Amino acid sequence: ELNEIGRVRLSLSAPIHHDPYRRNRTTGAIILVDRITNATVAAGMILDRGTTGSHKSVWDDEASSDDSSDALSTVTEEERSARFGQKPATVLMTGLTGSGKTSIARAVERKLFDAGRSVAVVDGEFVRRGLSRDLGFSAEDRSENLRRSGHLAHTLNDAGLICLASLVAPSDDVRQKVGKLIGEDQFLVVHVATPLEVCRKRDTKGQYAKADAGELSNFPGVTAKYDVPANPDLAVDASTTSIADCADAVVELLKSKGFIK
Repeated sequence: ELNEIGRVRLSLSAPIHHDPYRRNRTTGAIILVDRITNATVAAGMILDRGTTGSHKSVWDDEASSDDSSDALSTVTEEERSARFGQKPATVLMTGLTGSGKTSIARAVERKLFDAGRSVAVVDGEFVRRGLSRDLGFSAEDRSENLRRSGHLAHTLNDAGLICLASLVAPSDDVRQKVGKLIGEDQFLVVHVATPLEVCRKRDTKGQYAKADAGELSNFPGVTAKYDVPANPDLAVDASTTSIADCADAVVELLKSKGFIK
């Protein structure tokens, strides 16, 4: 009826360019015109990708991590290691939202950089704003986001850098796939095991409150499952250990595994 509001799904005969309304009000707004009468029959806003929408999984199509891009480069892995004085590695820092993953990653970055190492941080929030801005937060989209982040980390490793990846990465199965993508001999998992109650208190964006109220679905630790790593290379608790001490533990892990001296 006139002036009624509803949520609908439209099927189109051809693809169109669009954005979620909350991101771009110009390309996120639509009107529907009756093609017979040319009368405007509805106006609408395009929602962001919902929990039911998902990207087709392409994990099974991935090339083996043995198919390194070094085969296309005239610079060998040994030459890069000699230049940088380190072996490339990806350290995945996984934990609940607010656990301190990124703070620890940045602290490790500072320590390694000051020691003359070549290092880069892959921050899950930044990846979401750019490389994965088209993704939602369903389990499938989270998996795809981690796949893309894994490729980014792999590229940094191919360039000889140590990559510190700060992502929630709630699925153990997907974390294992990332390990295979990067190469299990240069993939480390650090579980930032800060308790849920502490993460809630640190939440400045109100995400946990929204999840409790049902406004955020698929939120790990509240409305979605978080698989605690069974055998991480390192576990730290940022509620009982300072960020600096957590960072020192990660640096020592890299030393013990032979990635740095």
